[in-house]
Amino acid sequence: MYLLTRVAAVAAFAIADAVRSESREAIQRLHGQGVEVAMLTGDTKAVADAVAEYLGIEMVFADMRPSDKVQKIDELKSRGRLIELSRASYRRMLQNLWWAAGYNPLDQNHRMLVSKTVNSS
Repeated sequence: MYLLTRVAAVAAFAIADAVRSESREAIQRLHGQGVEVAMLTGDTKAVADAVAEYLGIEMVFADMRPSDKVQKIDELKSRGRLIELSRASYRRMLQNLWWAAGYNPLDQNHRMLVSKTVNSS
């Protein structure tokens, strides 16, 4: 995210979610039980890779919309992978899918408005 004036970028901001401390321990316990863990996220590849490295996750799918996540889960299942999601994770994924269906068109309109505003300045 950038703060712009009419002539230059004056600041850059990075926003990141904090990884919960118990997440790393949970991943380690799963690995200890022979469970392969995958991370499906809407974050950029750079952010996803950094989080995955910290958590010890080797299978990472980044830049994913909620609908992409559903398709990836179906693909993994079709290749014989056993997919386990907690009820809370599954419910959150579905909520995000419905939220994105309404948000994405609004976001596109906002980007066009910002683009028009910046270009007309």
